[in-house]
Amino acid sequence: MIKNAASLEKAVLVGVKLSHQDEQSVKTSMEELKDLTRTANGQVVAIVSQSRQSPSSRTYIGQGKLLEIKEICLEHEANTVIFDNELTGSQVKNLTREIDCKVIDRTELIMDIFAAQARTAEAKIQVELAQLKYLLPHLVGKGIELSRLGGGIGTVGPGETQLEYDRRRIYQRISTLNRAIKNVQQSRKQHRLSRRDCPVGAIVGYTNAGKSTLLNALSRASVQVQDKLFTTLDPTTRKIRLDKVREVFLTDTVGFIQNLPHHLVSAFSSTLEEVTEADFLLHVIDIASPYLELQTESVLKVLHELKADTIPRITVLNKTDNMDSLWLCERMLHQFQPAVLTSALHAQGMDKLIDSILRLPMMRMKSVHIDVPINNQELLAWIQQHANILYQEYQDTVISMDLEMLPVAAARLKKLSGV
Repeated sequence: MIKNAASLEKAVLVGVKLSHQDEQSVKTSMEELKDLTRTANGQVVAIVSQSRQSPSSRTYIGQGKLLEIKEICLEHEANTVIFDNELTGSQVKNLTREIDCKVIDRTELIMDIFAAQARTAEAKIQVELAQLKYLLPHLVGKGIELSRLGGGIGTVGPGETQLEYDRRRIYQRISTLNRAIKNVQQSRKQHRLSRRDCPVGAIVGYTNAGKSTLLNALSRASVQVQDKLFTTLDPTTRKIRLDKVREVFLTDTVGFIQNLPHHLVSAFSSTLEEVTEADFLLHVIDIASPYLELQTESVLKVLHELKADTIPRITVLNKTDNMDSLWLCERMLHQFQPAVLTSALHAQGMDKLIDSILRLPMMRMKSVHIDVPINNQELLAWIQQHANILYQEYQDTVISMDLEMLPVAAARLKKLSGV
């Protein structure tokens, strides 16, 4: 791990505002690019911007701006240039040759961060799949750098630059990874089925909005929390008891970001299924962020793409401890309904959030009558854990019971009892 500023990779950031783009959106994206660079252990030494009607097919930017960037790199001894705009393979190749410096774009930077943060085998599979899908149309700009990715194409030596050979090897590896992803999806499906005795919720939101901190506050768990982007790549699930009998499973999911690379959305399909298969969502918003509107729009856009925007959702307006404006808090509460103000870091607002979850339609209790064999102690123990027992009467061989329980628990009881 890089420890001191002297060893940080020096980077020049480049942003190009095209005629169809909103100025505020571009500004926000560039601020985010700075955070991404720092997360990747880079030091931002300069920021260059340009407005154009359309990008240059050869170098994306104009020749004058290209020379300016080259001079800046020499002046600051920068070794990396990062574009906020997505580049083609030929543009990367031309820019690298003319600036005489490593050139990457926002998408590649995000995937590098994902690769560095991946801890489990599942996360590593998904990141590698995204990298390879991104690499295919960019092969012309990579040449002998293929070997730096490692993993499935690590056997391609520095001298192996034949385009068709490279493509064939990548397609083979993608096929292998796709099979591995299907196995992961099947495993996740089995895990979800095993959790169907209570509702399942997914915590979604912009990266670094406080999702993992919220899960910790609700469950008293110890999910890794850092003030960095994309700390959580692997979904973490905890069971949360809301009252005497009502429980939910809550899953902390990967954070979203503006212009989230579609390669990552596709590769993380098994992880994002935790969102699409959830009974309800907790959308965590950093209410203290100066870019909260754009961040919220980005999350809602991804939820729409996942077809998860119709799932019942509670908005969690988090990080109120960083807020001075009570007026803004009240405005946001009225804008997003149902909504709750919280400071997950200080475990404030958790009771109100639990009350909001209990008011969701799937949390309404259902009346059930059942006759349970007296000798079925396992089923009786399950009922005591998942139901309010309103009435019970001991008969010859059964206990006649009137219960109050969640609909999903009632469905599970029907299967367990065989009625």
